[in-house]
Amino acid sequence: MESLNSATVPDIRTRAQLWVNEGSRSLLRLHTRRLATLRAAGFQRLAGSGGPSVSIALIDGAIDCGHPALRGARIVGGTLAASSSSHATFIASIFAGGGPHSLGICRDCSIVSLPDLTDDFAAGRLLRHQAAAILAGAVYRAVTAGVDVIHMSVEFSPYVSEDMTPVARAVLFAAERGVRTVCAAGNQPFLGSAATIAAPGFVPVAAADTNGRLAEWSALSPCIGAYGLKAPGIDIPGAVGRGWGLRSGSSVAAALVTGTFAFLRAAYPALGRERIWSALLAGHRSLVPPSLDAAAAFERLKKE
Repeated sequence: MESLNSATVPDIRTRAQLWVNEGSRSLLRLHTRRLATLRAAGFQRLAGSGGPSVSIALIDGAIDCGHPALRGARIVGGTLAASSSSHATFIASIFAGGGPHSLGICRDCSIVSLPDLTDDFAAGRLLRHQAAAILAGAVYRAVTAGVDVIHMSVEFSPYVSEDMTPVARAVLFAAERGVRTVCAAGNQPFLGSAATIAAPGFVPVAAADTNGRLAEWSALSPCIGAYGLKAPGIDIPGAVGRGWGLRSGSSVAAALVTGTFAFLRAAYPALGRERIWSALLAGHRSLVPPSLDAAAAFERLKKE
């Protein structure tokens, strides 16, 4: 059986310490990183937490709705801890996490969990056409559910794209209905990316530190530079185990972009989704994409 090399759940880098038990130094570190991340993403002067009328489709594993960080979160399709995905739960805490150790940048928004990325998917044990069918099906279901944005926790290989054509078609289908799909640029330090993420409707996101410097392990390509963003993706706080910790990866950075879009969509409900995206994606473009800046996008929308 051919293993899947063209689309896998991104490995969230765990070089930073993970703190399940709360000690004073751990809490201080988490708090410091939370403030630094929010400042780097442009949230330091913004108030608000989104709204339930704005919804995010999370294509990942199953979310642990019982995690302390997600108490009160509006999640459709969550599960119990025993069958949940640590990756999905961490990403969900970026969107809707509560308390002082999670970002929760749009915590009042709704999350539609599409837990299609099973262990077999994550481990690359599926045939490529099977993985493509799973992803495409999840995108179509997200559109049917009426979400505002899709977050796809997948890293596409730059070497294989033909088998991922159904995914590109599904993402285009969603985009034609006003729903974009945010994805990870990748955690491999090469110059280039999968042709799949060049499909209209994808917003690829590269990881950077809180000073805006691209992570040494984040992928770059003309496609990412032309259509994507870079966002904080190193030592980001969120739900880990039964507590909190710091993790890194371009999928973490992508979640910040998805959450920021949802925050802005809730702040300006009268504006169309594409106007929100235009404000969010504005900036100088080169091989390196512009940085996520929620405050700048907020001000652009304010003038409309």
